[in-house]
Amino acid sequence: MIKTRKMFLFAVICITLFIIFYYNFGNIGNNKDIIQDKIADKILEKFNNYEAKISVNVISNKNENFYEMNQYVSNNYMKMIINYPENIKGIVIEIKDNTLRILNTLLNMEKVYENYGIITNNSLFLNTLIKDAKENDYTFEETNDEIVLKIEVKTSKNTYVRYKELHMDKNYNPKYLIIKDTSKIVRIRIVYTDIKFK
Repeated sequence: MIKTRKMFLFAVICITLFIIFYYNFGNIGNNKDIIQDKIADKILEKFNNYEAKISVNVISNKNENFYEMNQYVSNNYMKMIINYPENIKGIVIEIKDNTLRILNTLLNMEKVYENYGIITNNSLFLNTLIKDAKENDYTFEETNDEIVLKIEVKTSKNTYVRYKELHMDKNYNPKYLIIKDTSKIVRIRIVYTDIKFK
């Protein structure tokens, strides 16, 4: 009888220890994911409202083009003004909801495209990273002087936009964004020369 009680007590203690161990240490990967998601939400939330001066290199199979632009983002409104090259200086691109508006201020011309979801998902804006991170796999990597957010954009129908790497300083301020195609070839490099969050 005493042996049975000891065996029963031993089994209860083992099961209790197993349950405690499993719930505290067995879900480490899930806890890491939850912490990573909270950090990502905090970082990406500030990308909804900002002003920035950017330098953009667009690399195709045959050549490389360089642009300088100003960006303005306020929630679901995005605006980009091209400052360089001279032949397209002053062109304004505005995106709100699913409407794309292109203005040529020098020629006083305007073109509006409505219900163009694919066009309005413009990878040149930081706030598109919010949707990309929520719909795809992402990771954070940390070095001595920067933090890198890496996203594999599996939901993109554009073969030139498959991988995104946002390089940030230790205060989570963007330094540059690299966009790669399905073959992991760099297609776009955006350098944030000046950025202010609202």
